[in-house]
Amino acid sequence: MRVVRWAIVLCLTLSSSMFMSAALAGFGGANLRIVHTFSADHPVHLRLKEMLPELQEASDYTVRFELYSADEVGGWRQIVRGLDGGRYDFVLSRADLLAANGIDIGPLGRSDLFIDFSTWKNLPESSGEDAVKELFAESGLDFLGAAWLSSDYLVAQTDVEDLSDLQGLIVRTPSDTMSSDLYKMLGMEPVTIGLHETFLAMERGMVDAAVLTASGSYWTTYWDTSAKLTGHGNTLISDPVGGQVAWLVARNNWQEKLDDFTASQVKKVLGEAMLRLGTDLHASQQNLLKSVSQKGATLTHLSDQDRDQMINAVQEAWRTSFSPRDRSIAERMVGSR
Repeated sequence: MRVVRWAIVLCLTLSSSMFMSAALAGFGGANLRIVHTFSADHPVHLRLKEMLPELQEASDYTVRFELYSADEVGGWRQIVRGLDGGRYDFVLSRADLLAANGIDIGPLGRSDLFIDFSTWKNLPESSGEDAVKELFAESGLDFLGAAWLSSDYLVAQTDVEDLSDLQGLIVRTPSDTMSSDLYKMLGMEPVTIGLHETFLAMERGMVDAAVLTASGSYWTTYWDTSAKLTGHGNTLISDPVGGQVAWLVARNNWQEKLDDFTASQVKKVLGEAMLRLGTDLHASQQNLLKSVSQKGATLTHLSDQDRDQMINAVQEAWRTSFSPRDRSIAERMVGSR
């Protein structure tokens, strides 16, 4: 009797192992390659790597996901071009890199489009997601999801209590993500300086303020190595002035290697993964705000009136720099402000 019982257990164990092996092999399955335009030590890559087992399980192991960073495939240009050539199934990239390869991204390159985390998180529940799908479809691409990368914050070397304190300050803005129109409307004088030169420029008094992107360990490193920014009389406005978003796209025929059910399952899994990725990155950046405060910077929260003034300035910047078509897309995505 004991021999029979052990035989049954052994058979069940072997059956379970064989099933799992078949599952992990993808049932003969398709390999789907996810490539992103960030480095291997970037928070995006590290978090996605952690999520791979979750993606496999959520798709019932019917496909096998492979993840590659920009470092592994020769840089972002090769990644975007590889999307056209079919070398990669899915590409996760900032909008400006897609635009640099001739893909029409409309208003998606403006980091003040989603001025904060909450406006991005509402995208899947709004008609704005359809606008994004239509925009990418014009370039022969299928949109699968968007991940919130980070918030942009304004740092000043003086005490700032409200927007009036920003009048006349020279502010560093990143040329590839943030329009200078917004800061002009707030009474500031925008200049373009590379990120690695920003802190030296602030220490030498060449600029009075800077727009900085909160992005994982990179941000804390910059704060740690800059005595000026961690010293006295420096203000970080804790209300974001914009945000960086990464877009997950694929060629519009990516589903051909899969059956219809599996393709719909993969699409659902990837869309949910982008939401989790963006939410996780935002949570880590909120912890960074606390860390910066502990290093000596003053955190200032804008009043409702000042916040409304900033959002009105964003809307006016849209009017002056967007074409009617792009303005219409933007308003569908985040609403008329």
